Formats: sequence, C-alpha cells, structure tokens
Amino acid sequence: MRHNKATRYVILIAITLLAPTMLTSIIPRAHAAPTYTLGTIPFLGQEGTTFTVVLQVGGASGSTLYQFKFSVKDPAAKLHSSVLQNYTTASGQTSFTLPVFFYPTSSFPGPNNLAGQYFLNATQVRPLVGTVAQTYFLIFLTDNYQYERTQTVNVQATGYNIAEPATVKIGYSRPKWIHRNCNRDNHGEDAG
Repeated sequence: MRHNKATRYVILIAITLLAPTMLTSIIPRAHAAPTYTLGTIPFLGQEGTTFTVVLQVGGASGSTLYQFKFSVKDPAAKLHSSVLQNYTTASGQTSFTLPVFFYPTSSFPGPNNLAGQYFLNATQVRPLVGTVAQTYFLIFLTDNYQYERTQTVNVQATGYNIAEPATVKIGYSRPKWIHRNCNRDNHGEDAG
C-alpha cells in the first residue's frame, strides 16, 4: 500500500513537470495581428512624376499566398485600380515588403497630370481581409510647396499645346501677386 501511495506521488510530480511541455506542443501558438505600412516614393511630385508604391507587412503567416489590389482616387474623384500584386511567404516568414511597383503604369493605370491630392488604398484580397492601409501623395506644378525668396521655382505641367496661353501667379506671405502671361513657342521655351 505504501508503494501505491509513493507511485501516485511520482506520477503526479511527473505530470506536473511534463504538462506545460505537452500543452505547448498541442495548443496552437497565437499569431500577432498583422500590421501594414503603405507609402509612396516620392511623397510630393510634379505633373508627369511616376510614384513607387511600397507596402510593408508585419505579423504575416508563413507559407501563405498574399494578394493585394491597390486603388488611387485622383483629384477629379475618379478611381483607378491596379492588377493583383502577389507575394508568397516562406515557411516561418512573418514579415515582408511587397516587390516595388509603380503608379501610373500599364499594370496600375491612372493620371499623373492633375495637380492635387491623390488617395492610395491597399486592399488584401487573399487571405481576405479588406482594406488594410491608406495614404495619399501630392502632385504639384512646382517642385516644392514653399520657397525662400532667392530660391528658383521649377514649374512642370503636362498636356498643354504649343503657344497655348497660361497665366502664372506668384505670391508670397503678404497678399500681393505678380501676374505674367506666358506662351510656349515651338521649342517649348517661354516666349512671354
């Protein structure tokens, strides 16, 4: 009887020590919620600029096919969509950066000749999640949005015909404007 009691204690101690090890191999590990970072390079461009779209994913599952669709809403409120962008994670891989792609291109068509704010949206199609990240980028006629008094302002505009009149307004912090009418000559030079 004494041996039965001792055997029970040995079995109880063994189960107590082995249980955590056995349970961790039986219970699936909790997976961290995915994180998404979406951006463009550059953030600010002139008309005609091609933007590099970058999506970084953290908390991914290994050995999984991911598919993303991107859309841009231009300043005229028109929506433009990309073809599906695919990425398959390796076994155990938990983060990745989608291979770079560009806006606008044949696989992600849309305008880049409208000055203003463009809204970029990333939707995860597989595994189905829906919208995962949003950002925006800007297209200006000038190469910056603010200048010091002696800096050169570069203006780039697309879609204008030769000798088509355009009005340029240059202002500074006080409400004073300089007006100049410009025409492009046959060589694209300022003829005004």
